[in-house]
Amino acid sequence: MSDKLVGDDGEFHAVDEAVDLSGTTFEAWIALGIFWLLGATVLYQFVTRYVMNDSAAWTEEIARYLLVGVVFVGAAIGVAKNNHIQV
Repeated sequence: MSDKLVGDDGEFHAVDEAVDLSGTTFEAWIALGIFWLLGATVLYQFVTRYVMNDSAAWTEEIARYLLVGVVFVGAAIGVAKNNHIQV
């Protein structure tokens, strides 16, 4: 396979490859699920606030807790993979 993505004609050429999710950890799936719940909660908050003019009171607090959960699970994944922020 060629590493060249831009051909001689100046156009972008890419080869589709199969996605392998077998190395994905359980924690990564949990983080992904929490992240999607966060997105759905914020979308629900937006729709109820700006479309229906009646904001759901619980969405802001739940979104805050879900964000904290994503950060903590993501930090645990980073520590497990030894991917610390370095200066």
